[in-house]
Amino acid sequence: FFKWKIPYLIGVLAAFVFALFMMTQYDRIVMPRVDQGQFMLKVNLPVGTRVEITNSITVGLERYLRRFDVIKSVSTVVGSAKGESSKDEIQRIGSNEGRVLVTLKDERDMSTNELVQKIRTDLATPELRKVVKRANLNFVLYESAFKLGDTESAPVVINFKGANLEALKSLALKTQSRLEEIPGVFDLTNTIPESAPETKIIVDKDKAAFYRISVTDLATAAHISIKGTVASKFKEEGKEIDMRVVLREQDRAAVSELPFILMHSPLGINVPLSEMVTFHSGYGPSEIRRVSQERTIQVLAKVFERPMSEINTDVEKVISELDVPAGYQVELAGESLEVQESFNSLKLAMTLSIVLVYMIMAAQFESYFQPFIIMFTLPLSMIGVAMGLGISHTAISVVVLLGIILLAGIVVNNGIILIDFINIGTSRGLSAYQAAIQSGEVRFRPIMMTALTTILGLVPLAMGLGEGAKLQAPMAITVMGGLLVATFLTLVVIPAIFLGAVRLGGLFRKKPASR
Repeated sequence: FFKWKIPYLIGVLAAFVFALFMMTQYDRIVMPRVDQGQFMLKVNLPVGTRVEITNSITVGLERYLRRFDVIKSVSTVVGSAKGESSKDEIQRIGSNEGRVLVTLKDERDMSTNELVQKIRTDLATPELRKVVKRANLNFVLYESAFKLGDTESAPVVINFKGANLEALKSLALKTQSRLEEIPGVFDLTNTIPESAPETKIIVDKDKAAFYRISVTDLATAAHISIKGTVASKFKEEGKEIDMRVVLREQDRAAVSELPFILMHSPLGINVPLSEMVTFHSGYGPSEIRRVSQERTIQVLAKVFERPMSEINTDVEKVISELDVPAGYQVELAGESLEVQESFNSLKLAMTLSIVLVYMIMAAQFESYFQPFIIMFTLPLSMIGVAMGLGISHTAISVVVLLGIILLAGIVVNNGIILIDFINIGTSRGLSAYQAAIQSGEVRFRPIMMTALTTILGLVPLAMGLGEGAKLQAPMAITVMGGLLVATFLTLVVIPAIFLGAVRLGGLFRKKPASR
């Protein structure tokens, strides 16, 4: 090989460039997708729907879901109240909302995502549409061990920020309709708040000031009249029961009764609310979400059987074609933003690991040049990483990057062994060529033994055997592929580069003057 080292090194360089190109084509995700065997079906009905109607729909969904043999259990929650304590972990859902949590059996012949797609297809049929009626159904898949409780997470999230809710709503709906045309995207939802009936109280401040009644007193009186106030607590057998003071049912059953509520003025007279306020009935947003202190509406989508990189390209094209008014922002968030932030943070760790490895070798060899030659093992490992990820169809994730960082400290070991043996040979009087040949012959067996034992030890982890192994499998695949290819190439590439450097140094070395 050493006689043809120039063509050989050019071929290795071409393989390295091709490997880098292939890695840019692979899908990129934050963490490996793990089938947790669980998903949630969110049932949303129009605001104001009675809990009995919501419950009847969720019961019908339960009966349908129990037909599947792969489902282990189905649990349902319809409506809940948020407690006064900040320690309460129950998320408030109204009477018009329900949550159906489905757990699958450990032994099954289909993945959670495949089952969700089957359910989505079935629920679109006329027979089952009668069961769900006007309900809006959303699926929440738990594909990451670190997002188990995040019911609003989605691979694709688009944030619309601005001051006017109507303008944001128009942009969001227009974008959502365009996203429905993208292949591989399903279950599109948005966070547009539903309009809820409300009664606005417009205070005439001049009249209120005439009666010496503040706006705060008016608002407090209206709130207490309708919802009441907890005046005290009744304690019995270690339990505390709120004592709420509120108007009689007949006095607060209708909005038309509110103007007759009497306010006691510091002037010593009782004044009805109608003297100081005007009531207007209408509809308003049930909630206003903010991200970074800006009004925000989100459009969320899930992905099935298509790489995230391709989905993001199509989504960015849709965003670029939008006519966004001045003062409004449209940005792609979700998993693509997390990928960018995670990868950027790991770049520093990867750079630092390479620098530390070089510094340690420079101290051991007492040379700056020989460790530089050994560092060529890192590009060789990337060829194997690209091959391993491509063969196993593994996406690039944070776990893969951690495996590459590990490789930075593993693959240099073979180069250290070869260069050290070459130094020993040259110190004993051998030429650089003879020492390089001898290093490959003598060190071949120990290098192969150490590499193969490491690779074989990672096989069970790479196959995803055991609980949680699928989360770590990409790291094992990365290390196995990089170490396997780098081991074989190092035996030739490192000695070849060393000989080339020696020859190049001889060409530039000054020849002694002839007498």
